[in-house]
Amino acid sequence: MGGDSNPEYVDYLSSVIKSLNLKSAWYSGRDKISSKINISNFDYIKIGSYIEGRGPLSDKNTNQRFYLVDESGKLVDYTHKFQNKYHNRIY
Repeated sequence: MGGDSNPEYVDYLSSVIKSLNLKSAWYSGRDKISSKINISNFDYIKIGSYIEGRGPLSDKNTNQRFYLVDESGKLVDYTHKFQNKYHNRIY
């Protein structure tokens, strides 16, 4: 989680984790994925700051996005998998 101040180092650590055949995920509170990382070093990437009025990933109004990095290194938006029609926000 985090690592926004040094995405190159997060990328390096994730490459080490991947070399051990382990899964890696990164949550960045920024709105865009850093161009300084190789997304193929990650299995999952979540972006977007938490804005209380927009809610978490389970809220259809969220500003956050959750991506799966597929085998070809492309991002697949999986945000919808956290949302369901029965979700009720309680604040």
